[in-house]
Amino acid sequence: YDGDKDEYMCPNGKRLKPLVKSGRRKGKLLRVYRSRQKDCKHCQLRAKCLRYKDAKCRHLTYYADAKGKNISQAMVQKIETQKGRKIYPKRIGIVE
Repeated sequence: YDGDKDEYMCPNGKRLKPLVKSGRRKGKLLRVYRSRQKDCKHCQLRAKCLRYKDAKCRHLTYYADAKGKNISQAMVQKIETQKGRKIYPKRIGIVE
């Protein structure tokens, strides 16, 4: 992710630009990014990168907090701390 440009990079190094600056789904802020169709059309990583064979381009959608920060990335950063590594195994046991 490039915070200065507000863009993500695909596995082949192409840019995913914001399609929708902000939207809402089920009351949560939603961010959507999309690649260009011409970048995906003949890409060698197409089968691994795109969810469906007939998809024209890569989409990345995530829920964001009020400041627009990716909620999933924030959780990964918490888990990667020393404290997070101790708590996470207990949390998995509770969920299951």
